[in-house]
Amino acid sequence: MAYALKKGKNIIPVFLNGINSFPNDLPLDIAGIAKKNGPEYNRYYFNDFYKRLKARFLLSKPKSHRITRILGSIAAVVLLAGSIFFIKQISGNRYVADAPVFPADMPGQEIQDNPIRIEFYGRNSANPDSYLSNEIYAKVDGYEYKIDLDPDECYTVQNQQDFDNDGVKDALICHVQACGGNAAGDSYFFIKYNGTGYFSISNEFGNNVWEEPLIENWNGQPSVVIIDTNTGFNTDSKLTLKERYILKQGNAVRVESSKKQAIRAIQEIRNSDFHNGKEEEYIHMTYDLNEDGKDESISCHYWDRWDALLFDIAIDGFIYECNTGYTRIGILESTTNGYHDLIAGDDDIFKWDGTQYKSGEVTINRQK
Repeated sequence: MAYALKKGKNIIPVFLNGINSFPNDLPLDIAGIAKKNGPEYNRYYFNDFYKRLKARFLLSKPKSHRITRILGSIAAVVLLAGSIFFIKQISGNRYVADAPVFPADMPGQEIQDNPIRIEFYGRNSANPDSYLSNEIYAKVDGYEYKIDLDPDECYTVQNQQDFDNDGVKDALICHVQACGGNAAGDSYFFIKYNGTGYFSISNEFGNNVWEEPLIENWNGQPSVVIIDTNTGFNTDSKLTLKERYILKQGNAVRVESSKKQAIRAIQEIRNSDFHNGKEEEYIHMTYDLNEDGKDESISCHYWDRWDALLFDIAIDGFIYECNTGYTRIGILESTTNGYHDLIAGDDDIFKWDGTQYKSGEVTINRQK
């Protein structure tokens, strides 16, 4: 095998008994075998296995008779199977499909010359017109497979491309936890095709994702960036994380994570202030917002469904009411048009426009 690798010969690994990867400590002279693709042998579907082996990996055209070609191919399979067994023995390790396969400095699997044609899509067996699916399918080289998922849940195919650079398209699936409602955000997982009708489903990542994930290149590999938050998910302190995941060995692996920090306020009220038996109460704070020598009042009450607070502001005898829920409302040092700016949540800054406070499309309206 070492000599064949050295001479650049076509080597086709054939994986036996559920093994579909190489150990990570192969001898250096045969380590290059880990870059080769090959089919998984299945004795119950030998004809399908042989057709795949012939069509995808035996690229040259033999000149012998048909029966001779078949016997020769079978002999090659047996020889290669013996080689795999030999590799397994010399490695001294028991290994499984989802264990690390390649050393950190070794490139991934070689892309096949004959790529698999695969497309993922969803259906809703209960409501065909729904944009949400309760079933996910994959069509591989014209054959349709139904992925084994819980039919009582809701899904969408978020994105499909080769996420692990192995030459075969994978799918990023959105698990729509609220099934079209707004009681919870989404989570995500990958579906990977492992050949001969086998699919693997990764671990889910993200607990409460409200924003659409970004697909970005990371170290030469597609990655998924999500913003995960516990807002409305539990009554713990507000936590917002930006996380990056890649598909590796069939698993969703987090490779980056950063925590969002809150802008400092002079004075503030938080949703957590209502957690100690004060859910039915109003909490107030006063501050001279326009520095005219008179304090204005900000009153907050609790919105238990979203673990958020709603607030109103009393200015010069008028009430300005905000009906959007936030985890906090605070007062900043900065001023606009003579009034202190307000901070809502992590980074929504309300500025006085001369008649009212406004942040983007959200306005704190004066009540009549």
